[in-house]
Amino acid sequence: TTMLRITTALLAGALGGADRMASWGHNVLSGEGDAARRFARMSQLLLIEESGIGRSLDVAAGAPALEMRTDALAAAGWSVMQAIEAAGGITAAAARDEIDQMVANDAKARAARFAAITGDEDSRMVGVTWQPSAAPRASLNPVMAAHWAEIQRPAARVEALRQSALDQPRRIVILRPTEGDSALDTRAEERQITNWLAIAGLTAVGLQDNAATALATARPDVVIMLAGAIIPEAYEGRVIDAAAIVAATDQLTGLEQIVDGTVISIPDGEVRNG
Repeated sequence: TTMLRITTALLAGALGGADRMASWGHNVLSGEGDAARRFARMSQLLLIEESGIGRSLDVAAGAPALEMRTDALAAAGWSVMQAIEAAGGITAAAARDEIDQMVANDAKARAARFAAITGDEDSRMVGVTWQPSAAPRASLNPVMAAHWAEIQRPAARVEALRQSALDQPRRIVILRPTEGDSALDTRAEERQITNWLAIAGLTAVGLQDNAATALATARPDVVIMLAGAIIPEAYEGRVIDAAAIVAATDQLTGLEQIVDGTVISIPDGEVRNG
């Protein structure tokens, strides 16, 4: 019956218009052998190649029952996904056994619904109400641990950085040179700095290096100097050399230092913790 459920689930995904489908083997809770994985793969190939459902844009189009069920499943699934993400994501939920508990609660509710069915043979399900298993439900925790223990989210650092930038807005000035031909050569460098700041959702105001009054009025948290720019002598705030930013191999540390306020003025333009 588990093999039939897998086939039905894959068929439902195909009918619903899924671009890609994947399934665990029917004995995943007890080890998922090679034969089970092969059956899961072959089920998908049979649905695609022999049934031909992949050749239709929407094979279930116009079937009200299927359309309503698809909409209901999508809404329910999206609601669950939103709740899991709001609680910290799938790995955090697995660590707290919430996924396992969710499955247990659903199984209990389903068993209660089936128990309420009396005398109606048409409502019975083979393997569920006709031959229910007396064995306890296997825990999903080992499976979750095996599949998600090594999952990494490189974007998590950027997400945390952008949230910090929202919580702690920073005033940033890009200082441009005003004399000589070098003023024309800094446009590409300024674009690089602008794109770098955009990683954290930060923006900057551009000023000429002879605008000492405007710089003092802006009261920036950080000044980024483009090539050829000269910092006004009276300015005593934090300064970073744009060349150091462009050359840095770690593009996130400098942004984190700007957001948390630990970057300090360094004569050679380095960015380090204060």
